[in-house]
Amino acid sequence: FAGQMTSDLIKGGTDLFKAFAVG
Repeated sequence: FAGQMTSDLIKGGTDLFKAFAVG
């Protein structure tokens, strides 16, 4: 469970980073 939550958190952070990089 913790691993899945961490994976989702990393994915969300990556998406946010991409949004800033593109924007």
